[in-house]
Amino acid sequence: MKFNLEGKQLELDISLSKSGVTFQEGDGDSLELVFSGLRKKTIEEVYQIGFRNNRLYVKEKGRSRHSPVIDAVFSTALSSDLILMMPRDVLLSGKISSLKGDIKAGRLDFRGELKTVTGRIEVDEIESDGLSVQNIGGNTRFGAVNGYLKGKTVAGRFTVEKGKFKDLTVRGVSGDIRISGEFDLEDDGEISSLSGAIQLDIREFLGDSSLILSTLSGQVSVTGEYPEDAVHIKRRMPFFKDHGLKSVFSPMRDMCSSFFSKSKDEVEVEVESAEADESHVKMILEMLSQGKISAEEAERLIKALEKKSS
Repeated sequence: MKFNLEGKQLELDISLSKSGVTFQEGDGDSLELVFSGLRKKTIEEVYQIGFRNNRLYVKEKGRSRHSPVIDAVFSTALSSDLILMMPRDVLLSGKISSLKGDIKAGRLDFRGELKTVTGRIEVDEIESDGLSVQNIGGNTRFGAVNGYLKGKTVAGRFTVEKGKFKDLTVRGVSGDIRISGEFDLEDDGEISSLSGAIQLDIREFLGDSSLILSTLSGQVSVTGEYPEDAVHIKRRMPFFKDHGLKSVFSPMRDMCSSFFSKSKDEVEVEVESAEADESHVKMILEMLSQGKISAEEAERLIKALEKKSS
């Protein structure tokens, strides 16, 4: 399935359930979509696809009582990973999300959102003036990042092997965070985790902004050479204390809303303090990320832990 690109910019709106997405460099100036092993008719039954004015829309259809063909397709697991083949120098923007699939790429110039619930995010090199990454239960790995990065994770590892950062904020719950790179931050940066380890390797640190590392119980390791006042390690959890779990559960719920039904009275999870038993909190978060409990149930359980510990 091929589309003609006009210019060097492409906007993406990709929402997948079982499928993952892989970016590959293609031949020529066109955009090509490949669904390995699926016939054209099956692709039309499983996916909604549109392309207009250099904007690509792909949505994996859910199950429907009014479409037995789609039900049969999903019950026999005929969905396939999406391969996007395009010229190397295309500037990408928009959002890419998958419930269970992986997001993979070699090199990208991308501004926008990458989201998954249980899949992996693996990108060898990415340049961005505005990158937002959310991964609930899977691991995230960037070989190289150049520019601006905001990341959120619950249980998976979050790794940047080599970065040149203008802006950096990474927040986690139980997964380890490992960042290595050069820093010339426009504003103060932040790396925080509730119980996961934080490992920071500073290859160069320029400018007057600082980097704050926050954790309740995770191990913190900082290597490299940097000004004495550039890095601050704090045994606390700023976003956990001040905003409950909003910064984790709000994007989690937004991401899952198109895949899971929720009751009208479902409420956002909030925690008034960070004194609850962290091992139990971590267990509750993992149950939520796996879809075993709802956000409302998670809130009740965490508040019960708080009352018990008070």
